[in-house]
Parts: sequence; C-alpha cells; structure tokens
Amino acid sequence: METTTAVRPATLPRLRAWLRRYRLVCGAFLLVLLLGLPTLIVPLYTDATVFALGARTILSGGFPYRDLWDVKSPGIYFVYALAFIPLGQHIVSVRILDLANTALAMGAIYLLGRRLFGDRAGIFAGCLYGVAYLTRAGFDGLGQTESFLALPVVASILLYRPTSRPRANAGVFLSGVLLGLAFSIKFSAAFYLLALPAIEVMFGEEPRRLAPAARRLSIAAGGFLTVLAVFAVYLAAGGALGDFIDIQRLHVAPYTSLHWSPPGESYLHFAGRVTHEYVTDNLYLVVPAVGALFVALAGSRRRETALVALLAIASLIGVWSQGKFYPYHWLAMTFPLAFLAGFAIDQIITFCGGQRFTLQRWTAYGLAGAFIVLLTPSLLSNPYEQYRHFLGYATGRVTQADNEGQWGPFFSLDREVLDYVRANGDGDTSLFIWGNWPVIYWWADQPLVSRFVYDTGLSADWAPAVWRDELVADLEANPPHFVAVAGGDRQPWLRGNSNTADELLGDYPGLQGLLAQRYQQAWANDLFRVYERK
Repeated sequence: METTTAVRPATLPRLRAWLRRYRLVCGAFLLVLLLGLPTLIVPLYTDATVFALGARTILSGGFPYRDLWDVKSPGIYFVYALAFIPLGQHIVSVRILDLANTALAMGAIYLLGRRLFGDRAGIFAGCLYGVAYLTRAGFDGLGQTESFLALPVVASILLYRPTSRPRANAGVFLSGVLLGLAFSIKFSAAFYLLALPAIEVMFGEEPRRLAPAARRLSIAAGGFLTVLAVFAVYLAAGGALGDFIDIQRLHVAPYTSLHWSPPGESYLHFAGRVTHEYVTDNLYLVVPAVGALFVALAGSRRRETALVALLAIASLIGVWSQGKFYPYHWLAMTFPLAFLAGFAIDQIITFCGGQRFTLQRWTAYGLAGAFIVLLTPSLLSNPYEQYRHFLGYATGRVTQADNEGQWGPFFSLDREVLDYVRANGDGDTSLFIWGNWPVIYWWADQPLVSRFVYDTGLSADWAPAVWRDELVADLEANPPHFVAVAGGDRQPWLRGNSNTADELLGDYPGLQGLLAQRYQQAWANDLFRVYERK
C-alpha cells in the first residue's frame, strides 16, 4: 500500500501529460488526414495499375517479371498485395492503404522530429509531411514507390542507436531490415544508407571507438542483406530471378542512361530547370528548410540539422540518379524538408511568442500558418476542388465516368475499348493491348495473354529481339480474340524515339505480320484500333 501511494502522485501527472501530448498529436494528424478522403476515388495511374496487376499476379500464384513484365523493384507489388488481402482487389483498397501509410509516416516523423528538435517541431514536421503529400502528390504520385519511402527510412533512423548496450543490437538489425525494405521498393533508397554511419559520427558514444561502431554497422548491413536475400530466394524459387536480372540489364540500364531532354534543350539545362521548378513550387517547405540551416549555423541543433540535411541530399541524389524527372520522383524530398521546416517554424514561434504569454504565443502560431499559406496558395485550393468532386461522387451527382474524366480524357477511351470487347466477344473477351494502357487489363480482371502488359520493353530503341519474339510466340500459342493497337502516345523519354505505338508496328514485322494474317480491323476510336481474330 505504501508503495502504491508513493508511486501514484508521480505517475498520474506523467500519464496526464502523455494523454495531453498525444491527444494533440492525434487530433492534428486526423485533421491532416481529412485532406486525403477525396483520394479514395482517384483512379489508378499507369504505374499504380501495373503495381496492382503485379499484386494480383502474386496473389493468384504467379511471379513478377516471369508472369508480368515490369521494371520496378519487387517490394512494391507486395505493398499493394497488403492492401488486397484484407480489403479485396479494388482501387479503394489501394487508396486506404496509402492513407494508412501516410498516417504511420506522419507518426514516425513526429517521433524522430521530437527526438531531434523537440515535441512541437515534431508535430509541425508530421503535419507538414501529410499536408504536402496529400495535396501535392497528384494523380500520378498517389501510391507511387516514393509514397512508401518515408515510413521505413524514418523508422530505420529511429531504431538505430549508436550505443554499446546489448539491447540496442536488435534495433540496429531492424534498422537495416527497414532500409532493405525501402530499397526493395525503390532502388534509389540505397543512398539513405549513408545516414547510419553519419549517426555513428554525429551521435556516437564518447569516446569514439571504431570497433563498436563497425560492429553495429555490420549488424545493420546484415539486416539489409537479409531482405535482399529473401527476395532473391523468392524470385529464384519461382524461376523469375533470371527475368528480373535481364530486365535490369537489358532495359533499365539503357533506359536510365538515356538522358532525354525536350528538343532544343540540353540535359543539364533541363535538370537545372526542373529542379528550380520544384523549389519554386514548394516554397512553403524549401524556405523554412533553408531557414533551419541558418538557425543551425547560429549554434542551435547543429548535429540534428546536419543529419536531416544529409537525408535531403540523399533524396536529391536519388532523384537525379534516375535519369528522368517525373513529378512523383520529387516526393522523396518531402519528408526531409518537412523535418527542417518543422524545426524552423518551431524556432519562429519560440522567438516571437516564447512560452509565457498565451496571446503572444498564439499570434506567433497564426503568423507561421499565414506564412505557409502565402507561400503556397494552391495548398488550400487543391483540397477544395477535390472535396467538391468527392462529395458530388458520394451523393450520386458525379458518375464513375465523370470521376475518371476529371483525371484524363483517355479513361473514357479506355472504357470504350472494354465496352466494345465485352459487347462483341461472344463469350471470349480475351484482349492484348499494344501500347501503354494497362488499366484496361485491371478493369477486365481476366488472365493475361502475355506478360508484356505495356509495350515499352518491346518498342524502345534498345528492346532486345528475344522479347519481341517471345510476344509473337505468346500470341500464336494463345491468340486473344481482340488486339487493341494504340496511337497518339508519343513518349520519347520512355522509348528513345518519337513514334506512337501504331507507327512502331512498321519496325516490328513479327507482330505486324501476325495481325495481317490472323486479324482484321473491327472498330476504332480516337485512341485505339481494335482488331478481331478472323
């Protein structure tokens, strides 16, 4: 009894303080997640469609690369499978997973931001990440590989403790595992490995000793390599490891080395222009992040700021290293900039409001919020438009076709192809698409005729002849009832040439001859010519 009464006065205030803190954190994060509700009805972008098809392939007993040709890392298909297992194979399942991942990433960013810069800075960092991702990712960025990097990378840094205590070894190993998972989702995540030796140098035990630090880094490397080994064994067991290596060797390597730029513009100028555009479009993150660097130079949180700045540099190198500058690549910059911006805003509030006068403190909060909104006016206009459409869809005033049409007119053309096939197939709706429109396969929900769900691996300038022969052999062995040939899709950054899919048939005599011998044109719209088997 005496022990209980002695502990209670000390325990209850800590419990109340814990509840107050996390009530505020959870409330702030829930408000941010409300911005993401309209994303539940956003249709799948081309990359996301392929990820979903990869997950469907895995859940049906197949293997990526062997049964579905794609260039992405294997982990992303399992991420999508995580959404489908409990919720079913629906687009909404992917969007719910994306929201859940955003919430968990915000929590991890808060915990690391709290450790590095303080509780309030951590809240700002988590909220800034959520707001930036949910309002700026766009149709093509939601559910991308970059969308799933923040959580494992930040959690890895949280778990890595540069201490000689035996209990720390498990966290160090898990830190390597998490970085391995990030690498399995996006190969450019390898640059985040630099964070672990940086933690040893900046936050290691005093006096610095090389042997314990090297042992911890070796344990983390063991966790990282364990993940790679698991994926290698999985692919090898399904006979897909060779296909994966061939895709990386024969397609990804020459694709990455293709330094494409718009006509009349050098690649270096293009890279500089796109980087500048990212900075100007994200001033609400970049300006306070730069301010955080000046605060650190003045003597506040130098080591912590240097670590996060290293993460930002790793993200930037990852974007530049891919040889392309798609908008969603820049999502990898969001979480390190959110840390720095959260720290800078926290310092502004401390400087302006202090901790003593409530009115002055809340005035400082208001000024910080106004600063963010003024730097990025579209931060509020985007959610407004999305909610207006979302409520229209929820109340039945907006149809599914209207919803898809908001994101691109090609969705209606894709739907027309599927509708024609279903209406004229006489029970056989098997379809092959020559072009880059895999969403039709997702809607059709039927076995694939060939593993080549889009044409880039066959129509690129560096496409090997063996893959082209493989497709023709697939179509001859199991001829689909319909073949849809796309036009109007000039994508020199993907193919290395400016021809459309239908124009490229002239360079593909095997497929062109097969169409001429076994098929006849039956229907067309503004995007496709549909051929029916004779």
